[in-house]
Amino acid sequence: MHHHPVRSRDRRGSVLLAAGIAAVAAIAGGISAAVPASAAAEYTTNATIDGLRFTSQTVTSGSAAELSGTWSLPDSPTTPAGFVVDLPHELQGRSDGFPLLAPDGSAMGRCTVSSTQLDCAVDSAYVAAHPNDLHGSFSFWVTVETTTESATPTTYQVGGTAVTTTVEPAQPGTGPGTCTVDCTFTGRTSGKWGSYDAAAGVVEWTVAIGSGADGMRDGQRITVTDTPGPDQELLTSFRGYPFATLWQTNRTTTWDDGREGLTGWAPAAREDYASTAGSVTFTARQGYFYDVHFATRVTDGGLAGTYTNTATISIDGDDDSSVSGTVVHQGGGASGSGTAPTSTPTPTPTAPATVEPTPTPTPTAPATAEPTPTAEPTVRPTVTPGASTADEETESPVPTAIGAAVDTGGTTSDSTAPWWSVALLGSGGLTLLLVLGVLAARTRARTRARTRP
Repeated sequence: MHHHPVRSRDRRGSVLLAAGIAAVAAIAGGISAAVPASAAAEYTTNATIDGLRFTSQTVTSGSAAELSGTWSLPDSPTTPAGFVVDLPHELQGRSDGFPLLAPDGSAMGRCTVSSTQLDCAVDSAYVAAHPNDLHGSFSFWVTVETTTESATPTTYQVGGTAVTTTVEPAQPGTGPGTCTVDCTFTGRTSGKWGSYDAAAGVVEWTVAIGSGADGMRDGQRITVTDTPGPDQELLTSFRGYPFATLWQTNRTTTWDDGREGLTGWAPAAREDYASTAGSVTFTARQGYFYDVHFATRVTDGGLAGTYTNTATISIDGDDDSSVSGTVVHQGGGASGSGTAPTSTPTPTPTAPATVEPTPTPTPTAPATAEPTPTAEPTVRPTVTPGASTADEETESPVPTAIGAAVDTGGTTSDSTAPWWSVALLGSGGLTLLLVLGVLAARTRARTRARTRP
């Protein structure tokens, strides 16, 4: 497999700075089993890290090891919120990137692993909607660079927490001068393998075209076609290199362990081959060995963990062979959850029952008794002998005040108003009294007329 140049890093200053920050945090926060995550300027609220440990009790020097732990935030944290776990120089983080997953599988944040730290940011929108009981777990991979002569319990300071595992020496047979059998290069078979850049979410696949110890024959026409497995898509460029690309060498070397192998790999001149994202076609040169590189982007955010790829090699159009490769994502993962605020419902006021008023009975006016008319007294006239009443002219009566003396022309009668007229005045019968008064005056007039000589 061919590797692009990797820039060297001097991390001593950053390690000292991280150690100083962790010391200050320890003094301010006191001794606790739960350790606040390494301070990060970009986070207003830093999560507390607990249960940080190696998932394996033993690791091999130079190999990958997994670290895991849990995290928690206070209720209603000020955003941005998240955590950073710094690594000592003996543990190199394996570049990776993965989502921080909520219980429903959606992303509630993002974690990134660099060579020096794990950095996880919790999405501010998720915090706003679920501000309470924010917590979760995480895991990521590191390369153990501690060397030992025998199995040795070793403690590392990871993000301010002491974590211990037993480091075993590297497997024998990889040191100088160890090869004693089949050390000479005799050719190679066709094959395929991949390298997963988790931080970029890209797999770089290498297809080796098999040949004998003397390489390919001149003029052989070769086509390599790539078929990505699930959750991948082909790329036409990555890290500034075009894809697919053809690599070649015609050199062998003997390594320090006594093994002989191919070396001096370099990209072929672009005009020496035709390519698309998924195929390369070229004409071989005598004594050369060839690899073809493809690049695929992972489309599921690294969730599958394992990715496959198949390539078909055709030589001179009639010698097809198929090779397959598998890549296992030795990356990390994280999950979390929070709860929405619980609000106490405001009771809906109940309107008091409306009491229908009892209707007030309408008083019934007592019937007014009609007065019983009093019989009008009959005045019998006094007849003077010899007087004639045949053609007697009747004079209009002159009203006389009630109670006044009446001149009858003969007999004087001191006639007063009847007793019931006074009673009627007391009871309000004014109208009736007037009528009766008129009737009484007419009666007196008739009487006077009859008695006139």
